[in-house]
Amino acid sequence: PAGEWLLTSAAGSALSRMVKDYAKLSGIKVMGTVRRKEQIAELLADGFDAVICTADSDVADQIKAATGGKGVYGALDCIGGASTKILTNATRVGGTVIVYGAMEGISFAGDVVDVLFRGVTIRGYWLVPHLRSLSVADRRATMEKVLKLCSEGLFPAYAGTVYDLKNVEKAVVEQAKAARGGKVLLRG
Repeated sequence: PAGEWLLTSAAGSALSRMVKDYAKLSGIKVMGTVRRKEQIAELLADGFDAVICTADSDVADQIKAATGGKGVYGALDCIGGASTKILTNATRVGGTVIVYGAMEGISFAGDVVDVLFRGVTIRGYWLVPHLRSLSVADRRATMEKVLKLCSEGLFPAYAGTVYDLKNVEKAVVEQAKAARGGKVLLRG
């Protein structure tokens, strides 16, 4: 809801930036987590309302402090592992954490206290089953809405270096680098 906080892990990712832009259309405040402190200033300049570095020891406390002690309304986690527990701890009573990736492996951590006594829901999301669950008309409407937003520039490609197809080996090496500044693209 407008005025509430949404938390997204891997805030420097292209998808987290797109989520941030889309949430802001509805007046939602967006906070992100990152692994490297060097990303904080860039992401604040890009429009995140707050950015927390997971290298710090008190991540959940920092998130709660940024939300005035309430915690975030909901969280999106593409990492799994220990990240899910951090996000769940920082989610308000009755909030929801949606796990949509497994960058840290196929398991995630959590506290029984958050689920049983604080009513935090942890659930998964994957696009293909979601789209299959929609009627043809709803699927078409969803795709038309997304394409319209793309054409209006809401979801720009967060592009880094662009390589000609003949230099695919260089592109693969570049893609493996941390802090490379955007998606590596192939052209040709």
